[in-house]
Amino acid sequence: GINAEYMGEQRAYQDAIKLYTKAISLAPDVPIYYCNRATSWFKLNSYKECIEDCRQALKLDPSFVKANIRLTTALCEIGNFGEAAAHIHEAVKNKPNSKELSDELTRVNKIQTLISIGLTAIQSKDFQTARISFGELMNLTSSNKVFLWASSADLAVGVCDRALRWTLQVIKSDQNNIEAYSLRGQALFIRGEFDEGIKHLKAALRLSPDDTNTISTLKKLKKIHQAYVSASESAEARDFSAAVPLFTEAIELAEAPPSSVLTSILHSCRANAYLRIEDYDKCLLDCEIAIKAQDDCRNAWLTRGSALHALGRHEEALTDMKRLTKLYPNDSVITGRYERAIFEIRKSKRPDYYGILGVSRLSSELEIKAAYKQAALEWHPDKHSLDEEDRMRAEAKFKEIGEALEILTDPMKRQLYDEGYDKEAIEERIQAANRAAREHRPRHHH
Repeated sequence: GINAEYMGEQRAYQDAIKLYTKAISLAPDVPIYYCNRATSWFKLNSYKECIEDCRQALKLDPSFVKANIRLTTALCEIGNFGEAAAHIHEAVKNKPNSKELSDELTRVNKIQTLISIGLTAIQSKDFQTARISFGELMNLTSSNKVFLWASSADLAVGVCDRALRWTLQVIKSDQNNIEAYSLRGQALFIRGEFDEGIKHLKAALRLSPDDTNTISTLKKLKKIHQAYVSASESAEARDFSAAVPLFTEAIELAEAPPSSVLTSILHSCRANAYLRIEDYDKCLLDCEIAIKAQDDCRNAWLTRGSALHALGRHEEALTDMKRLTKLYPNDSVITGRYERAIFEIRKSKRPDYYGILGVSRLSSELEIKAAYKQAALEWHPDKHSLDEEDRMRAEAKFKEIGEALEILTDPMKRQLYDEGYDKEAIEERIQAANRAAREHRPRHHH
């Protein structure tokens, strides 16, 4: 419906232009015909034609308020803000009592102030101020220049969605706008769409092969991409020591905004390489940067979990995984990691049965039984009856020694213990195995 409406409006303006053109050919010295045709041109975004008609109307009647305002607005739309300001100043001087003209002068002055604040802010790298100024500007003019300035301010802080929308809008209205292609390419690249980004910069370069800005931007993006591809290939080939410096090269070349998708991609990749070469501290630092950039960076969260487990920080890993299971309720990898965190915590809290008996993990059953005999003699409660406290300690120790013997001399229990299960989990597994065996026993029919 809206599209048909839009087409209808377009057709109506085109028909109006035909009518005014006819009227002008019959009465070429009536200023209002030129002004009305100018309005139709304006609605069709044909600003050059609009400006021409306004000038024609003003030649016939220099004090024509509507034509002065329309001309000023059209000059702003094509980005000729200085010329627009000069024109409206002159018009107000010639007709100081017109409220409409002075309102337009106020609007144009505000536009110039906001442009000045925005561009100064960009130069001093105060991008938030620039974003606010350009945002306000958009309420006063829909000039392509403003949309491109706003896009570059957004990109500087790593925000791509609006920049992608705005640059597309500019390209639709002006297919030869080099800056729009270049900014759109950079936005796609920062969002991690490397090939598309490079493609747009190449399109900008085709429009203007000698544009030095585009040439240097394209060169930079290609270098970052090359370093990233080489780093990923090294990681793929499990040569993580080679991957780290290559990811570092990509990070340093990119100088990506801290909260961009690109920052999160590069740092989470390097974090994984650090994890594989067991440099856990650097791994955690990179995970932190990646998560700060994009708090839903799944890979960085998973890598961080593995590093925390490697450092024995199981409780922290569990806290992370609890949060992730809420974010990704149907993700089997995350569910698995959540269960692993619970398992690691239980494993870290269980007694070290080998240590209790003073034997190695490779000891035979005979050696374990001999060690048990010796420890049981040493910790028998009857030998520790000096005082109540001494006796209680001996009883607890004696019980632990008994548990150690029970677990380490039963092959199945010992295997489960070696896999990381605690006593409670071992009992559960044995019971489950026994139940399964009973259920699968063949039934004899009498």
